[in-house]
Amino acid sequence: MARASSPFDGVVKERAAHWVTPKLVVEVAFAGWTADGRLRQAVFKGVREDKAPGGVRRETATPKAKRGGKRRAAPEARVSVAGVTVSHADRLVYPDIGMTKLEVMTYYEAAAERMVPYLAGRPLTVVRCPGGAAEQCFFQKHATDSIPALVPRVTVKDGRGSMTYPAITTAEALLTMAQLGALEFHIWGSREDHLETPDRLVFDLDPAPDVRWAEVRRGALRLREDLADRGLQSLLMTSGGKGLHVVVPVRPEAGWDAVKDFSRAVVEDLVRLYPEKYVATMSKAKRPGKVFIDHFRNGRGATAIAPYSLRRRDGAPVATPIAWDELPRTAGGGVWTAPRVRRRLRSRPDPWEGAGRLGRQRLPAAFR
Repeated sequence: MARASSPFDGVVKERAAHWVTPKLVVEVAFAGWTADGRLRQAVFKGVREDKAPGGVRRETATPKAKRGGKRRAAPEARVSVAGVTVSHADRLVYPDIGMTKLEVMTYYEAAAERMVPYLAGRPLTVVRCPGGAAEQCFFQKHATDSIPALVPRVTVKDGRGSMTYPAITTAEALLTMAQLGALEFHIWGSREDHLETPDRLVFDLDPAPDVRWAEVRRGALRLREDLADRGLQSLLMTSGGKGLHVVVPVRPEAGWDAVKDFSRAVVEDLVRLYPEKYVATMSKAKRPGKVFIDHFRNGRGATAIAPYSLRRRDGAPVATPIAWDELPRTAGGGVWTAPRVRRRLRSRPDPWEGAGRLGRQRLPAAFR
C-alpha cells in the first residue's frame, strides 16, 4: 500500500506524511470539518470491510426527527483537554481561519509549560469571548463566583478596601479560564508576594497607521540601547497586535511611583532625541507619523499582555517572546499566530530562557 507520492489532488502540506494507496475504508467519529476539508477530533472506530473505497462519499449530517414529534438536538460529545472538560468544543472562536474552541484549548495546553511561569502569582485581567473572538467580549479582572475555586485568587488592598483577582499557577487553572472563554491574559508587573514592588517593566511600541514597520524595529533597538546604557538588559516580544514590547525584569525593590518615574524618564529622553519619530503621550492628535512608546503600563493596577497569550484579532495572533537577533526577520507584531507558535514550541527553546537571572538587575540608584 505504501507509495512515494500523495494520492490527493492539489498540495497537501504534511512534510512527515507516509503516503498509502487508498485500498481500505475505515470508520471514524469526528467533531466537524476544517475549512480545507480535514476532520476535527477524529477518532478511529474500525475497518469497514463491507465498503469499497470507490463508493465512499462525504456525508452531510441531518437531524433525525421522531415520528410525530419535534427534532431533538444530538447530545454534545464530551471532550476534555488535560482533564478539563470542553463545552462547545466545535464552536468557531476564530471564524476567519476556522479555529475552534477545542483548538484554542489545545493551543493553551501546548503553551502552558512556558506561559504559566510568567503568569504565576500575578493579578490577572482576562478578555473573555464566550461566543468567539468575532462576538461580544468583555474584560474581567475580579474573581467572581463564575470562576471555579481551583483558579487561585490574589487579594489586592488599597485605601478604599480590597479587590480579589484571578491568578494562574498551573496548567489546569489556565485551561479552566480558557474553557470559560478567556482568550487574552493581561498581567500586573508584580507578584502576590511583593505586590507593591514591581519585578518587570514594559515598554509598548505602538505605531500610528502610517508608520512603517522598520521604524518600529528601529525604535525597539534604540530603546534597548538606552536601557543598556543605564545598566539594564531587556527582552523582546511581539505584541500580537501592531507593535513590539520591550520587557525589563528587575529586582522587586522599588515602589510603583519610582518605577513609573523611571520608565517615563526613559521614554521622554528618546522623544527629546527623536521628536519626529516618537511620542510619549496618549493623545491621538500627536501620534500621526510616529511611534507611541507606552510607559503607562508600569503604574499600579496597569496590565500588559502576557507572553504566549492569544489576542482577540483575526488570524489568532499570539504575543510571542523572540530573541533580539530574530528582530530583523520579524515582519510585524502579529506575524506569530497560534499554529505557528505551536510549531515553534516544539522546535525552538524559549528565547527568554535564563531571563530569571535578569531579575537581579536594579534600577539606577536615583529611582530606588
